[in-house]
Amino acid sequence: MNAKDEVRLRHRDIYDVMDQAQAPQTTRVGRSTSTGVVSLDAALEGPLPTGAIEIYGEASTGKSTLLYETIATAQKSGMLVALCASEYLDLPYMRKIGVNLNELVLITGNNAEDVLNAAMYFLHAHEDTRVVLAFDSATGLRPRDDSPGAWAAMLDVFLEHNIPRLGSASCMVLVDQVRVKRSIDPRKFFVDGVVDSTAKRIIDRFSLRMELRRGVDREDSHEMEVNIVESTVSKPAIVTRIPMRKGEGIDTMKDLLTFAVDMGAVTMAGSWFKFGGELMECGIEKTVALLERDHALAQQLLDQLMVKA
Repeated sequence: MNAKDEVRLRHRDIYDVMDQAQAPQTTRVGRSTSTGVVSLDAALEGPLPTGAIEIYGEASTGKSTLLYETIATAQKSGMLVALCASEYLDLPYMRKIGVNLNELVLITGNNAEDVLNAAMYFLHAHEDTRVVLAFDSATGLRPRDDSPGAWAAMLDVFLEHNIPRLGSASCMVLVDQVRVKRSIDPRKFFVDGVVDSTAKRIIDRFSLRMELRRGVDREDSHEMEVNIVESTVSKPAIVTRIPMRKGEGIDTMKDLLTFAVDMGAVTMAGSWFKFGGELMECGIEKTVALLERDHALAQQLLDQLMVKA
């Protein structure tokens, strides 16, 4: 037995009791929660899949923002959300995006084993509930044994035992930060600059992997580029560009409007936007402001897009 297998076996201990109680059945990939971003849901051909989902990319690409948007959307749909935090949490920013902090289950610990243990029991206690288990970030989890390969072995065991425990509409979302220059090969998995052989097995456990990059940068806004690297529910290698407002998160109404134009649900008459034969506003900023004020109109537009999809 080599050293990596020994490390992996040590991390199996916390699951022995659960395994003796009941061996979980493999869950077929279905659908869980919407991301809250119309264009991204469209690229995924629906809500996020069940199972494990990875959001990865370099610093300041919007990984946590996309996670918080997903958490807020899941909470609004009545799902229970737990956040395993290993990084600094900007609570005012989370609240601004729409996360209900009073309803959020926060999981922390002195080390990765503490966090994953608590996450496991959270899933076990809510097997019959629609849940989202989020990690921000998985890369920041540090095991007591920080030897080479320990992180990947620990996470591999956790995913192996707990993905089957997810309900038919539940998912876990892991944020991973690429801390070195990314490879041109999207299947490369970096952990603090180390490419570990065990990480390949972790990659294969995800039902969806999305790489985020920072797009066009403007004075008060920028774009988030989302590349669907691997997916069990949609085509891979689809890049969608999502508008963001600095300090405020994803501009969901601007995303809705631009996607509606792309789909033909909203048409242009010069610089005026038209929906259902009626003029909306002149210019994109005024039209976005209209949608933000008129929630009924925004919902009507969203419903129209769902029919087209």
